[in-house]
Amino acid sequence: MAFGPDDIILIIVALLFPPGAALLISGCGLDLLINLVLLFFGWIPACLHAFWLIYQKTQRQTAMYYPSAAKSNFKQSVKPRAKDTQLTFPPDTKFPWEKR
Repeated sequence: MAFGPDDIILIIVALLFPPGAALLISGCGLDLLINLVLLFFGWIPACLHAFWLIYQKTQRQTAMYYPSAAKSNFKQSVKPRAKDTQLTFPPDTKFPWEKR
């Protein structure tokens, strides 16, 4: 994840006036309203929300331009199971939903 010049400007705007950063990122919508309400409760919550919006914007851009870099570590750490470890039942097993 790399920050570009536009992200640096957004970070400066988020530090000075957090709803301004929310407005620049997502327009006049729910994120702006949430940021205004958070600003009512304090400057720090509004800044944290603005930084989170900047982070989400950067993640979307990374996923758009570099799809392989956007994969989560969890998906890379999960290994497929071997075929012999698949769950099998003996042929005479009757399940409750089957008709006898």
